[in-house]
Amino acid sequence: MAFTQVRLTVTTQDGCVNDMTKAISVIPIPVVEFSATGPTCLSNLVYFTDNSYSMYGSIHTWIWDFGDGSVITILDPASPDISHLYASNGTFNVILRVATSNGCIATAMNPVMIRPMPVANYSVSSTQCELSPVHFTDQSQINGGSTITQWLWNFNDPVSGSFNNSTIPGSCSQLFRIGDIQCHTNRYQCRWLLQFHHKTCFNQCKTGCTVHF
Repeated sequence: MAFTQVRLTVTTQDGCVNDMTKAISVIPIPVVEFSATGPTCLSNLVYFTDNSYSMYGSIHTWIWDFGDGSVITILDPASPDISHLYASNGTFNVILRVATSNGCIATAMNPVMIRPMPVANYSVSSTQCELSPVHFTDQSQINGGSTITQWLWNFNDPVSGSFNNSTIPGSCSQLFRIGDIQCHTNRYQCRWLLQFHHKTCFNQCKTGCTVHF
């Protein structure tokens, strides 16, 4: 806090003069700082963390302007940290305005980038018979975003065990067998053939199993 002397001198038409001096205190404005998660993909929440502080007095009001028409006011003692969900991709200028108990106000602005979501899609071969390879072709689109670098195929096939969730680029083939598997204490052993990119893998039950068709 700084102090200064302010003098006011007044003079009439008759030449009479009078003055007054007062000591004025100058309070520093608060320092406004905040961080945000990102870049964030569309449909995911953006989390904002307030890092503002005041040398004199306490901050009692936070006004978040998310740059998309949404404005939220938070009053002490509630937490000033907040999350926001954007309805479209793009860059948004987020403004945080804070006010202290001394009536001082300050603002800060940070841009937030929301990236577009890719569009997942694939086609399936016309032949979809049991124990015949079914070919899947990726037809996903980047939708204005960055290059697709990972594909996670879930064949929803109980027989394929741990292989039914596999990271495979592009297209792949899978052998399906109708029915489900139930493991128990019998000593029967079972093996199911899985085919990914012409690589043959085997998965063996740890205990006996019975196959129901």
